[in-house]
Amino acid sequence: MAHWNRLLAVLAGSAIAAIVQPQLAMALTPEEIAEIAREITVRIDGPNSGSGVIVDFDRDTNTYTVLTNWHVVEDLGTYQVQTSDGRIHQVPIISGHQLEKFDLAVLQFSSEVEYQVAELGDPEDLSHGTVVYVSGWANPDGISPNRYYRFEDGQITAIVEPQGEGYSLVYPNISKPGMSGGPILDEDGDLVGINGQVVIDARLGTVDSLGIPTDDRFLTAYGVFEYPSDYDIRCSTEVIHTNNLKYRPSLCLDDLDTPGGIWGGGGRRSLPPSLQK
Repeated sequence: MAHWNRLLAVLAGSAIAAIVQPQLAMALTPEEIAEIAREITVRIDGPNSGSGVIVDFDRDTNTYTVLTNWHVVEDLGTYQVQTSDGRIHQVPIISGHQLEKFDLAVLQFSSEVEYQVAELGDPEDLSHGTVVYVSGWANPDGISPNRYYRFEDGQITAIVEPQGEGYSLVYPNISKPGMSGGPILDEDGDLVGINGQVVIDARLGTVDSLGIPTDDRFLTAYGVFEYPSDYDIRCSTEVIHTNNLKYRPSLCLDDLDTPGGIWGGGGRRSLPPSLQK
């Protein structure tokens, strides 16, 4: 009887240990990551077309921040952001702010609707073979006469020294025109980069997609979450350093002093004739 009592005590202790043992985090399924991507990816239309990802929300002003490629929004004009629910949001015309040399920019739009914001991952955790996912809105092609949403999986095949515009992630995920600026997500569904270029090797017939790695330290350092708030300096021609962001105001848009706008690299721009005073 004593033997059974000791055995039961051991089994009870094992059961308690099993109960209090911390649970290991389960990796998300591709279907779960696809749902995240669908919610945080936006469609951008305007003088250029592209995609973007929601990275921040200011509850005080109901303002969302969308990260995209600079080459998607470098041309002045009226841009629209379409969110996952199909709603269209206007983006005020504000441009000419230099974000170092990277092919990155951010848009802002205001809405009282609550949208999912991307969780920021750590690109330093990426290595050869790491599974990554890209999403975006492809332009009309032989598949569809209209822009359509795509979600692609693949893996990191190379990590190279960043080129002039910041591209260093290489992966085989299909990236069609219109998908530039869309998110690169890791196996946790976290944002680790921005998809933006395709390189075709005519000798071998291979196609590689390229992305710019991003994390919260990178984005904060280059001003994605910090914006100049003094609109009186926007008509100045001098280079101004504020909030860790170097930019050169080149537009006088006192009559367009509304929340939102376009920020990014690309140097000075001039106001189109239709908007000149």
